[in-house]
Amino acid sequence: MIFKIKQPRKIFIFSILGLGLAVGAYYGWFFLRDYQTLRQVQADQKKIAAYRQKTQAMPTDPQAFLNLGNAYMTFWESSGKGIRIASQLQQQSLAWEWLFTKPKMLSEAVIAYNKALQLDPTLVDAHFGLCFALVEQGESAKAIAPCRKATEQQPTKAKNHLWLGLALTYERQWVAAEASFRKTLELEPKNDDAYYHLGNSLLAQEKTNEAVAAYRQSIELDPKANLTYLRLGDALAIQKKPEEAIAAYQKSIQVVPNYHPPYEGLGWILAEQNRLDEASAAYRKAIELYPSFTDAYQGLGQVLVKQNKLDEAVATYRKGIEWKSKKKDKNGDIYYLLGIALMKQKKLPEAIVAFKQALKFNPNDADARQSLQQAEKQLASTQGKKQR
Repeated sequence: MIFKIKQPRKIFIFSILGLGLAVGAYYGWFFLRDYQTLRQVQADQKKIAAYRQKTQAMPTDPQAFLNLGNAYMTFWESSGKGIRIASQLQQQSLAWEWLFTKPKMLSEAVIAYNKALQLDPTLVDAHFGLCFALVEQGESAKAIAPCRKATEQQPTKAKNHLWLGLALTYERQWVAAEASFRKTLELEPKNDDAYYHLGNSLLAQEKTNEAVAAYRQSIELDPKANLTYLRLGDALAIQKKPEEAIAAYQKSIQVVPNYHPPYEGLGWILAEQNRLDEASAAYRKAIELYPSFTDAYQGLGQVLVKQNKLDEAVATYRKGIEWKSKKKDKNGDIYYLLGIALMKQKKLPEAIVAFKQALKFNPNDADARQSLQQAEKQLASTQGKKQR
């Protein structure tokens, strides 16, 4: 009997040891992978120095400047992940070094690509590199010309058309952007990014059915794309398909739980369905994740007004206004909503101030002007009764 008891204990001990080794190997693999990433970022940084030396040694070689531009962009892309990993691994000096170096990379890349093109205007990769760097730098208007040049010189490369489409999108040239994304898909039918951006350009043109189809195609190719679920939810909300929109927003949250926009979209459509407690929870989560997200304060305030929680609604609007002031946001909608809540509380002088502030930001807001006149009329009537 004794041996019969001991044998299972031995199996149990070896099972625990095996599990421990498996867990150790699992986390060890991630640990090793993170250090490999850091080494790769350091290697990318060293390449910049090497290519700089080559441009100094060969100042008339366009390829040298092209390689330098590419090295800047490679480091710019890899350093973002490197900064996060270095911070997690408590390598703060490395994280800070890359954090300060990263912002310079785009402008340095633009200089390098422009130099390459001065030396050889036909260098197609330099046109694409310049296109890429300018789009990422937020200079989409300037990016269109080199992006277009890249598509003209290499019309069969899908990425050239994709980045031209992105530059056009940022400039709100939706029809031209749509054509670029369709060309991308003609060359590369399984490009999930192209379907996603095509959906955005179609949605901007109010081609909602086509946009939904594009988003669904993108999701089929990449089921873990949280932004695509988000935009699909927006499109379905426009189509007045609330349950499908809610499901899309929830899927976006499932894929990336700590990203605030789908909570805001979910809050709005739940409020439209009069599911006020759920809507309130969604807006509160959006605010928790991104406290300066003023749209969520507006949405939550409106839900609270519907629930007749006027004191909390007013406090919520005022908190949103604090953030608007910090961000120098010039949208006056939240002042109008605050005024409506104050009117319901019979706080007419405060409501009048709020409506006037709304009109200061949006002088053509007919609703705010009408509400201001109504509040002033009610206040005058109240004061007249008191004088009697």
